[in-house]
Amino acid sequence: MGAKFLTIARYLKMSKPEYFESACVLFEVPEALSKMVCQLANDIDQDLIDFDNGGIEANAHITVLFGVKDTLDLKKYFVKPLNILSDQTVTYFDNDKFSVAKIKVFSEELKALHYQMKDNEYNEHSYDYNPHITIAYLKKGKRLNIPKFSAYKWQQNEIELTRNGLIDKVAI
Repeated sequence: MGAKFLTIARYLKMSKPEYFESACVLFEVPEALSKMVCQLANDIDQDLIDFDNGGIEANAHITVLFGVKDTLDLKKYFVKPLNILSDQTVTYFDNDKFSVAKIKVFSEELKALHYQMKDNEYNEHSYDYNPHITIAYLKKGKRLNIPKFSAYKWQQNEIELTRNGLIDKVAI
């Protein structure tokens, strides 16, 4: 998990864990990419981080679909590996309270999996799906001075259903 790469000071300043009523489908990114994301997070000036709205992401992961039932059958949907490529830059999502520093990921297979589950299962998903790895929640309008980094390409062979802890994990 990515959290083991965070410095102790940053880990202790992270927001309190959230507890969710519904489950989430996600997967953790490969360890080499997780280390890079955590190093980016560790290098962020603490004055930029919005600890009240999320702080630093505890583990580098990609959400496939959130707000699903605990009973979702991952084996029904996750039947082949996903080919994924990360971007080489940090991008941002802004709302009226905070900004999110993230790394885009590209995968037609991942998008297809998302929409197949979204169209056929109960979910609380309400925005356009743009797969990404969240680095940190920043104060509104803040940006990081991070140069380009190496893109990372991998094949994802595991996926998880979780709600406040692992419910199910499927590997191909």
